[in-house]
Formats: sequence, C-alpha cells, structure tokens
Amino acid sequence: VSAFESPSRSHLLIVKDEVNFDAVDFCKYLGGGGRGNGGGFCWDEAITEKNYGRVLGDIVERMKMYFL
Repeated sequence: VSAFESPSRSHLLIVKDEVNFDAVDFCKYLGGGGRGNGGGFCWDEAITEKNYGRVLGDIVERMKMYFL
C-alpha cells in the first residue's frame, strides 16, 4: 500500500501476477475498486508523517479482518 504525496487520503495496492491475493476485492472491501491485479481506496483521514505508522497498523488490522 502506498500513499501519494503527504497529506494524502488515496492509496494504491498493486499485486504481482504470481501472488495469490485479490487486491481488487480487498480494495472493494475498503470502499474502493480496481481491475486486474491492482486497485485503490481512500482512507478516512489524511495520512502524514506523524500518523503514518498508526494508519499503516489500522490498514493491516483491516486486512486481518478481511481474511476472517
């Protein structure tokens, strides 16, 4: 997951073809969309250097919930 220039709310998720993970479905789960092996979503708050670690942790937690 990558953020654009800070502060940003938009994110891209791109997965290599050989990786068995549906990036588009995960982005849809987070309210975004995509096609092929990539997608994007927006976060509830702008991501800055100060809150990047926390937001990354939040995204990882959402990913864990996605797999349940």
